Amino acid sequence: QRLNIQILPPDINKSFSDFTVEGDDIRYGLAAIKNVGKSFTELVCREREENGDFTGFYDFCKRMANKDFNKRAIESLIKVGAFDAFPAKRRQLFTSFEAVQKSIIQEVKSNLEGQLDLFAMSVGAQEPNYKINNDYSYPECSEFEPYEIVTFEKTLAGIYLSGHPLDNYREYSKNISTCNISRLTGEGNEVYDNTVQTIVATIVKCRNHTTKKNDIMCFATVEDLTGTMDVILFPKVLDTTSANMLENDVVIIKGRV
Repeated sequence: QRLNIQILPPDINKSFSDFTVEGDDIRYGLAAIKNVGKSFTELVCREREENGDFTGFYDFCKRMANKDFNKRAIESLIKVGAFDAFPAKRRQLFTSFEAVQKSIIQEVKSNLEGQLDLFAMSVGAQEPNYKINNDYSYPECSEFEPYEIVTFEKTLAGIYLSGHPLDNYREYSKNISTCNISRLTGEGNEVYDNTVQTIVATIVKCRNHTTKKNDIMCFATVEDLTGTMDVILFPKVLDTTSANMLENDVVIIKGRV
């Protein structure tokens, strides 16, 4: 951020297995996405190099069908927006994935048997939405909710790619916060030890721990738009706040540094 270098989101036609330099920015590498192995992404890159860019999601599925096709990998790629350059919404691709697979199997089977005639086409017409070309007819549906999208991205890519849960709380945070995480954890001259501060942050991870007295306390990792830090919730505090300690939720935290 300080150098104004952007992390560009994964793109099925622009990303490679590893992170790459693209202009003045960094393009997210496909193999860094959870459930997407390097061997699969290398096959994707090789197919793209040999036969050109993918022209759509259906084209991608068809060309990769016999190349270690992995359902979990494709679903992860959809959820992090690797197919956003194509017109369909993420939820449309996610809900239509199996139907696309069936359509491709049907097309391949028809071609192998040489039966792509009027009879075969009429049989195919009985399958709703199974359209044997790249203009696949996706069912109309709304996109995933913004909070779902950023949660998918954080879970599968490790970072927020299309936004941050705190984006909608910028003004609110300015009025509530007495500090930000970057200032609390930075190496500047500001000293906050033993002061009480308030921050607005999103919860990244919670780890419960049982004390010697058999009480439950919590170690949480939180982040705002400036950085990440750890927070400790002792048993008495956790008793009254446990319902709010959910990953990706936005919370107000007041505590002693």
